[in-house]
Amino acid sequence: MKYFISALLIVGAAAAGYFVYQEKFSPGHALTIACEEELKLRLKAPATYSRVESRTLLVEATTIDDVISSLGYDDLSSRSAEVRRWNEAIITMTRAKYSNSTPYKHQLVITYDAANAFGTPIRGMSLCVTFSHKREDLSESDFVSSSLLIDGKKYTDWLIDRIR
Repeated sequence: MKYFISALLIVGAAAAGYFVYQEKFSPGHALTIACEEELKLRLKAPATYSRVESRTLLVEATTIDDVISSLGYDDLSSRSAEVRRWNEAIITMTRAKYSNSTPYKHQLVITYDAANAFGTPIRGMSLCVTFSHKREDLSESDFVSSSLLIDGKKYTDWLIDRIR
């Protein structure tokens, strides 16, 4: 009986360690953390945030023009001259970044629980999109937080919409 309990504890500890390892070191973990941090900035009560599920929806090769268009840097018509120069510089840097590699579009769906402005718990779902030169095993240095789109908007665009 003593050996049975010892064996059971060892198996239980090994299983728990495996699940912790899978969660911490699974592919896309850095992207999940970055998306969660960006998502929390947009919540009324970020301290109440709790992830229910996150799953990779799609990883696909894309074009440089799609990267530029998705991030909103291609619209140069309705902006001030300074913003146009800034966007043109970003377009040039983006083209240089992906000149020798294929850009990949990473899409992650996060389902979460959080409180709304009235303190009522709600369940939400958000789509996080980013671009990288790597197809898998992203690390924090493989993408920039300014290139994260949560539900189709960069953080700065979301802030501007909140002010309007």
